[in-house]
Amino acid sequence: MTPMPRPLTSLTELEVALAHSFTRPILIFKHSSTCGVSAMASAEIAELLAGGPLRADVYLVHLQVHRRVQRHR
Repeated sequence: MTPMPRPLTSLTELEVALAHSFTRPILIFKHSSTCGVSAMASAEIAELLAGGPLRADVYLVHLQVHRRVQRHR
């Protein structure tokens, strides 16, 4: 079974992920369901995850659904 990116659906989840980045690298993929380039990148992320364990934790933000998380700086 291929691991999936962990969804970031709240600012609290984002802050926890960022706090974990001090001990382990993270990758945050900001996905837009209306963008063709984002669809291709999503496929590449899936291939990357299917290739075996990574040295980073992978997170996913759906831009159209979780705008507060997307806009947080």
